[in-house]
Amino acid sequence: WVVDKLVHEALALWRFPVEGFERWAEARACNCGLTDACQLTDAMRKSSELLQRFRMHDLYHEMQSAERRLHEVPYSMERDGAVENGIIDALYLHTGQWTLVEFKTDHIGNQTDLQAHLRRTDYLAQSQRHATAVKHWLDHRLRVLLCLLDYYGAVQVQEISGAQPDQLEQFG
Repeated sequence: WVVDKLVHEALALWRFPVEGFERWAEARACNCGLTDACQLTDAMRKSSELLQRFRMHDLYHEMQSAERRLHEVPYSMERDGAVENGIIDALYLHTGQWTLVEFKTDHIGNQTDLQAHLRRTDYLAQSQRHATAVKHWLDHRLRVLLCLLDYYGAVQVQEISGAQPDQLEQFG
């Protein structure tokens, strides 16, 4: 969970592994409660690896060139008579198209693992809830992306629109 937190914080700041990143990541990991030198080193290495991998992906370049880019966007909306609060990882406008991105740091080893993982988690439902919240703000069509930062040791991005776990057979 510390790696996930470091990666999400770095993405929110649009901060990537360059000079000074290690000191920042170590301080953030210590704030999360890590004190063991091996655990600190591992958390910094893994978060740096995921961020560097993302920086090589086309999605990074599209987000980098976006007209607007928002990170960790909070929202509240009424749902079934209750107030739901959430945080959207990223929302950006590129060439007139708004895109919502959900970043995931889980290690996914193969397609079977992905299907099982999507059934165990609420990632698709979470993305749909976030999309519903954003659609209340925007009059534009919204593209929703699930970005796995550790899928077969690479970054894979899938556009999702009402998809069920078993419908993501050609993920990537």
